[in-house]
Amino acid sequence: MTMALSGIRAVRLAPDWLPNTNHAGFYVADALGYYHDAGLRLEILPFDGEAMPNRKIASGETDFGLMPQQSILSMRARGVDVVSVAALVQPNTTTIMVRDESGGGGIQRPAEFAGRRYAAFGTDFEVPMLEAMIRHGGGSGGVVQVPEGKLDNLQALYDGETDLAWGFYAWEGIQAELAGKRLRHFFVAEHGVPPEYFPLLFTTRELIEREPETVRAFVGATGRGYAYVAEHPAEAAELLLRAIQPTMLPPAHGAELVRRSLAWLAPRFAGTLAGTPSPHPWGYHDLQAWAAFASFIRQLAGAHGLPPIEPDAETRGYTNAFVGTPDA
Repeated sequence: MTMALSGIRAVRLAPDWLPNTNHAGFYVADALGYYHDAGLRLEILPFDGEAMPNRKIASGETDFGLMPQQSILSMRARGVDVVSVAALVQPNTTTIMVRDESGGGGIQRPAEFAGRRYAAFGTDFEVPMLEAMIRHGGGSGGVVQVPEGKLDNLQALYDGETDLAWGFYAWEGIQAELAGKRLRHFFVAEHGVPPEYFPLLFTTRELIEREPETVRAFVGATGRGYAYVAEHPAEAAELLLRAIQPTMLPPAHGAELVRRSLAWLAPRFAGTLAGTPSPHPWGYHDLQAWAAFASFIRQLAGAHGLPPIEPDAETRGYTNAFVGTPDA
């Protein structure tokens, strides 16, 4: 059971995107009173497409943020002492999407990403990771970057303005299916890129050391929210739909997208796939998985002249101290 704090502590969370099912546990925990039980009041900051969580955490505008593991490694390489305190989803559910053109045409394998148009989000490692997928598939070269699509990458793919789009299968992938768009998916972790935690709940080491009980209470209440989602995806979908503004969802099929997406994501939140239970609690970071991806990013940084990641990045940048395990 989550230990309640004395009084009510407001906690700010900066999301990595507009409201979507990756965030469901936060909204559900809020709706079911789990944060209140823990002595907290959650404030989810608006996503504006410009000031990402990494900037907001550095400026003190937020207490917690959501970002992928690659971004945590990049921030720490730049001297920002951030720490992941929970992994929202165990497997990496991101995919490179391409148009599934009739007659068997179009891109058939990652080697064929080479020379294709891609709208980058501006992170350090996304394009080098695509190039790694190309090499793993037996190809060579890189992608052609086009101006950032921001929130319209999926539409740009539909319209033929880009050839590749990076997204979450549980959101953009299902959204495309509901819209009747034929896409082919290449899950990133299946094509030469070690599994990455994506997204992570992170904060600063300063907050962990100054208010460890706040962090423990927040992670604990959030974990209760995600456990509820994993066990009751249909009910969680309705709670999420009631909590967010309809204008924040895609204009077509928004409610059905939430319902189908959570049905697909629920076992990934629980840490179970194909009926195999995980021995670890929600939010757990596996040392071997963290280290393998960090080592991969270290190689990419060296090959592409990017800021080198920390010498001990394979073992630092995360903690399991707040998710029910003894190691930190």
